[in-house]
Amino acid sequence: MIKIAGYILLSIGIFVFPQTSYAQKDTIDFKKPVHEDGLGDNEDAFQEAFFEALAQKAIENYEKAITALQKAKKIKPEEAIVYFELGKNQSALKNYLQAEKNLLKALELKPETQAILTQLYAVYYQTKNYQKAIDTAKKLINFDIIYYEDLANLYVLTKEFDKALAALDTLDSKQGNSSYRDSLRRKIFLKSNNKEGHLAYLKQKIKREPNNKKHYLNLIYFYSENAQVEEAFLVAKQLQEVYPDASEAHLALYKMYIEKDQPTKAIKSMEIVLKSEAIGKDVKKKVVTDFVDFVKENPEYRSDLVKILGEELNYGQQSNKQLGEYYIGKDTQAAISAFKKALEANPNDFSVIKNLSLLLIETKQYQETISLTEEKIGLFPSQPILYLLQGVAQNALGNYNKAVETLEMGLDMLLENKQMQADFYTQLGIAHKELGNAKKAEEYKEKAKSLKTD
Repeated sequence: MIKIAGYILLSIGIFVFPQTSYAQKDTIDFKKPVHEDGLGDNEDAFQEAFFEALAQKAIENYEKAITALQKAKKIKPEEAIVYFELGKNQSALKNYLQAEKNLLKALELKPETQAILTQLYAVYYQTKNYQKAIDTAKKLINFDIIYYEDLANLYVLTKEFDKALAALDTLDSKQGNSSYRDSLRRKIFLKSNNKEGHLAYLKQKIKREPNNKKHYLNLIYFYSENAQVEEAFLVAKQLQEVYPDASEAHLALYKMYIEKDQPTKAIKSMEIVLKSEAIGKDVKKKVVTDFVDFVKENPEYRSDLVKILGEELNYGQQSNKQLGEYYIGKDTQAAISAFKKALEANPNDFSVIKNLSLLLIETKQYQETISLTEEKIGLFPSQPILYLLQGVAQNALGNYNKAVETLEMGLDMLLENKQMQADFYTQLGIAHKELGNAKKAEEYKEKAKSLKTD
């Protein structure tokens, strides 16, 4: 989005008027006697109409403000401030054609006036007249060089990408680098699909400032995004030479070590990344995913995964969830521990709730299953699996009446799922049998058998 420099609300005192300064509104006496030269009535009438316009604009009565300004214009048709105020009020009403006409007249009377140019620039941008906006921004640069950024944005809109980059380079040469302009430049390279230009620019930044860590990281990210792992690896090594303790370098190094089949170095690099305070959580989550995938292919390093993720670090719900899913079928207690941590971080993650409940049933932790499912049924009242697991736990603890009540509620929530329906009937059969309802128990047993056969 184009950011317009904040001159639009400049006071009217920027203009120089004949005979009277209108900046001192409160000291003007609208009832003073007629001047002996016969000009007093005109002056008073102009002032009264003009300040009435300002008052109406202040309370957003733009149409009344315009009426007052038209009156003032008849009295003094060559006052730039009147046309300027007309332009502002018409802009507020989105009457941009009239606004432009009046602002151009003001500019004719007061050439190269910053406030008029700024208002005119806003009109051109609002009406998407980008070429006129560019021409106006070039004039505004004489007052504030930050308009080079506006020019860059405008050139992107007109697809003149080389001019956009040139505008940013000019401002960099005058003000030094800025993260905003770096980000904007990156977007320009992406929009223009100019990978060669982007790469050349990033390399030039390192050449000019070889001790700036950020330049190396930008180049590493560029290579990573373009799947140039070897190139990213070499830049990371360069960064390590300049900053031996730069944890960010290991974002590229661990990938390369995996490709080069150097698992010990890869794990060490991943550990450095995951412990670094300089690297954000989103990036770390991606590293966790890569780590889990690596261990799936190389199960002999499972203990390293446990040590780094399970004991030393805490990334929150996502990594603990991934760790729990990894341990399902391998280490049930480790999976339960990971899912409990994930649930603390995000109590509403249904997949974590379901997996944890199943594992608690598997390990015969029935009371904990009941506590968990009772709490989460309040959040997910239409999820039949929670009722089923609670019913299993109630049966296991001998709470048969409670089991029947819970299972029947869950059946009402169940749609097309024959396997789960059979499980419900099996558990209802168990509960009714223990309650002495042999006939019902047999009915549910047969229903379950029938569904399983189908």
